[in-house]
Amino acid sequence: MEQQFKEAETPPVLVNRNNEVAASKPVTRPDQQKVEDLLEALKRAKPKWKTRCTSVVSAGVNAMIAPTVWASCTAHGMGFCVSALVTTGIYAGLASAVERAITGRDRRLAKQLAQYDDKRAVGPLLEALRYDNSSTVNAATVALIRLLPQLRASDRHLLTAEHRSFMNGLLGASVLLGPPKAPALILAMLKALGQVGDSGAIGVVEKLANGGGTGKNPAVQQAAVECLPFLEEVARQEEAHRILLRASASNAFPGALLRPATDAPEHHADQLLRAQMPNAEGRSSDFFPSN
Repeated sequence: MEQQFKEAETPPVLVNRNNEVAASKPVTRPDQQKVEDLLEALKRAKPKWKTRCTSVVSAGVNAMIAPTVWASCTAHGMGFCVSALVTTGIYAGLASAVERAITGRDRRLAKQLAQYDDKRAVGPLLEALRYDNSSTVNAATVALIRLLPQLRASDRHLLTAEHRSFMNGLLGASVLLGPPKAPALILAMLKALGQVGDSGAIGVVEKLANGGGTGKNPAVQQAAVECLPFLEEVARQEEAHRILLRASASNAFPGALLRPATDAPEHHADQLLRAQMPNAEGRSSDFFPSN
C-alpha cells in the first residue's frame, strides 16, 4: 500500500543558534544533464567500503614505516615525547594522502552534486557523509538540509533501505553532530521521514519525542512529535499488507493436483465400446446381434 499524505509546500529548514527555524534557498538551478552525469558517476562510488579501505591501507603503511621512523628519531637523540609527536604527524600525513588517493574523485563529484537543487541527489549525499573529509561532509550536510524537506511520499524510490537505516543511525546518536548545523540536519531528516520513512524509524523517533538523545533540543523534540504519527500510519499500512500476503499465501497449494468437482464414470481399457442402432420401435439396440 502506498503511503498517502498531504504534500504541503514546505520550504527547507535551517536552525540558527537560537533554535529558530528559517528557510534556505537553492544554490544552483537544476541542470538535468549535469546532475544525471554526476549521479551516474557516483553510482560506482562506495563511500563505506572506501573509508574502511583507507583505514586499512593507512594502518598497514604506517605499521611498516613506524619502527623506522621511531628508530631514526631516537638515534638523533630525540626524547620519547618528540619521537611520538613526529611519528604521529607522519601517520596523519600518510593517512590523509591515502584518503585523497582513494576517495578524492568521489568527494569532488559529491561536492559538485551538492551545488544543485535536485532531490535525486539525496541518496548520494547521505553516502557522502561517510567520507572522512570535513569539506565534503560540510557540503553534503548543507545540501541535505535544503533537499531532505523537499521529499514527498512519491519520492520513496529515491532512498534505499540502507539510506533509511543510515538516517536512523544519525538520529539515534546520543549527541549532536556538531553545531550549528547538526540540529538543522536532524530537523531535515525528521521532515523527510514524515514522507518517506518506514516503521524502522519508529523506535528512534519515539526516543527523540520523549526528549532522549538529540531530543533534548526543543526544536528536535517537537519535530519528532510531529513526525511520529506519520510513521505509525506507515507501520499500520505495512502490517495490513503483510496480513493480506499471508492470507493469500494460505489459500494457495502449489503442490496439490486439481480434481474434477464431480465423479466421472470409470472406463476400463479391456472393454470395447459397442455402437447402438435404433430399432423399428425407435429404441436403440446393439449394432452387433448377440448369439
